[in-house]
Amino acid sequence: MFTVGSNIHYYAVDHSPSLLRNSATWEISQALRPHLRTVLGGPGVWDSNQTIRRAIEIRAGIIQNPNILSFQHRAAQYPHPRLQ
Repeated sequence: MFTVGSNIHYYAVDHSPSLLRNSATWEISQALRPHLRTVLGGPGVWDSNQTIRRAIEIRAGIIQNPNILSFQHRAAQYPHPRLQ
């Protein structure tokens, strides 16, 4: 944001992804393709792939990402009660 004069403020929002939705969809699809077979393989296969294993935030109701627990002030042990 920048100011013009003493009281006029200008800002811009980048809407490129919505303007280039076909390109974005293509790129996301290309990034996902190498992992598709692993994802479709189910929980038994997910742990064999580091990228997929690390991408899982919640598994069977248990929060996997300690940063989520910390941000929400919750205990590491399931059922993750709130800390005082």
